[in-house]
Amino acid sequence: MQIGSCWFDMASGQLSNQENDTSWKMPASEHAILSLLANHRGQVLSNAQLIAVLPVAESSLARLEEAIDRLRFFMGNNSASLIESIDDQGFLLHVKLTRSHRFLNGTPGRSITKQQYLILIAQLILLLLLLYSVFEPSTKFSLHKEQQIHTSNGDVAYYPIYHSHDQQVVMAPQFEHLVTQLHQCQSFEWDKLFYSWSDDNKVMSIGLKKDSSTGLMVRNIKVIAQASSFDFIDQQWLVKMEICS
Repeated sequence: MQIGSCWFDMASGQLSNQENDTSWKMPASEHAILSLLANHRGQVLSNAQLIAVLPVAESSLARLEEAIDRLRFFMGNNSASLIESIDDQGFLLHVKLTRSHRFLNGTPGRSITKQQYLILIAQLILLLLLLYSVFEPSTKFSLHKEQQIHTSNGDVAYYPIYHSHDQQVVMAPQFEHLVTQLHQCQSFEWDKLFYSWSDDNKVMSIGLKKDSSTGLMVRNIKVIAQASSFDFIDQQWLVKMEICS
């Protein structure tokens, strides 16, 4: 089922964002809520109706709102508006985006293409490196020096990025787990990898960069924590996301 820029596989519980080429195997709560909204698309569902499909241990308004926030975050700025809050009484999944939902850069009805998205990410990464090389980093942002992952087909540079020293301390075990899994990869298709976390440590962004014969290739992957952990990342996941093989 198409929901904005995302494809929802209701049977498998997977939501794929076609704008940034990312996929999310949704937890039971998010899957149940999106399935109910999709089955009653265009209809307002009350909070009580939505809470009723949550697992018993997660049956609360707070968990419902958290699930809605996570769904909107993954769907992206454009498609997130398809899920509308109705006077704090419930939620509605629109059938399609209206013109007012599709404003981008001040132009009605304009959407961003995948190529434009990749160019934007590449520019942001290059700007980040330029700022770091020219200015002294502030206490609110920390880009660590280049580190290396050694593979059978050469070395790959990676850069962990933290918003604060506290975040670096808290996320150190999660980062070490990720690096351990990356070291076990047989080969890489990328030259550089950038890692950063959201302020609440629940979302990890992985930026991938490669210079090829056809030009610069850039990819960005958003990973949402499961039970406040990224331990689900393993070799199978890395291969599936085409990070390594």
